[in-house]
Amino acid sequence: MALIRVGSQVFNTDYIVRVRLYDSNSFSNNCVTLLVDEGAGEFNGDVNGMSGHWGLQSYSFYNEQADMLRGFFTSPDYVIDLTVPQPVETTTGAE
Repeated sequence: MALIRVGSQVFNTDYIVRVRLYDSNSFSNNCVTLLVDEGAGEFNGDVNGMSGHWGLQSYSFYNEQADMLRGFFTSPDYVIDLTVPQPVETTTGAE
């Protein structure tokens, strides 16, 4: 478990379901989107009386915040990268 703070929000990484490092469906070229499981249960003493399953919530972060999150989630200390590298094409110049 790790807690990460972005602006005024704190996330427990155990509840992050998916991270989109380069969200192409956003309003910006520089966006990271987190899909967070909000859990199930009851808020005790909540004035709105919320209870039951809250479901998944999407959070989008832009610019500097997106850069920080992208750095966190691509750190070799945190994530094992299973992306298959693209083959490098080499040319010898001879035809």
